[in-house]
Amino acid sequence: MATAFSKGLGSIVVLILAFTCSVQAEDWRPINPTDLASKTAIVEKDADAEALFWEVRLDDGEVENTILRHYLRVKIFSARGVEALDRYTSLEFQRDIPVRSVKYYIKPFVNSAFPFPMLFTTFHMPNLPLEKEKNGFLSFTLNCGV
Repeated sequence: MATAFSKGLGSIVVLILAFTCSVQAEDWRPINPTDLASKTAIVEKDADAEALFWEVRLDDGEVENTILRHYLRVKIFSARGVEALDRYTSLEFQRDIPVRSVKYYIKPFVNSAFPFPMLFTTFHMPNLPLEKEKNGFLSFTLNCGV
């Protein structure tokens, strides 16, 4: 009986993993053939790897939770580029890999009991206007070398 239970449980785990992978794969954007064919970086010509784009979503829309999500695509040009990415378990605050385009999506906390607007200050970058996006998000984009 334990064997039948183990096989059934294993099947459930496989189904959950398959569903999770298929849901995540739906969010992947197609790869631009020009980016796929490129042999050199644009931002820094001798870079071993380059982030083609990087999107950061900060969702502060709930009282108890702040959600931070990153979506990025990195083009690797050499074996050293693979090594550079292997050093990072989280690319959140890295400085070694040049980035072509960064887009920040920010969803501020909104509540009638807290009537204060979101304040926004930039450091070491131009003061860019926020654009309205769907689902209550605001965004701005920085482009480097494109």
